[in-house]
Amino acid sequence: MAKQLAQTRSGADGHFAVNAPGAVDKDTSLYLVAKGRRSAADNSPGDNPAIALLTVVGSHPPARVTINEFTTIASV
Repeated sequence: MAKQLAQTRSGADGHFAVNAPGAVDKDTSLYLVAKGRRSAADNSPGDNPAIALLTVVGSHPPARVTINEFTTIASV
C-alpha cells in the first residue's frame, strides 16, 4: 500500500528538496511524483492539473534525481 512520507513544492527553476525518512526497509520502493505546474516553454497562466510525472528511487534515495517524461515511462 502506498503511503505519503513527505510533500514539497518546487521553485520557479524546478528544483526542490525533500526530507526523506532516514531508514526504510530494504524491500521498500520510494518514488517521487510531480503534479501540476507548467513547463518553462508553456507561458499560459496557472497550474496544469493534468500533468503528473514519476520517478522511482528505490530504498536508498540519491542526493539528486530527475523527474521527467523519460523517468515516468521507465518507472511504469
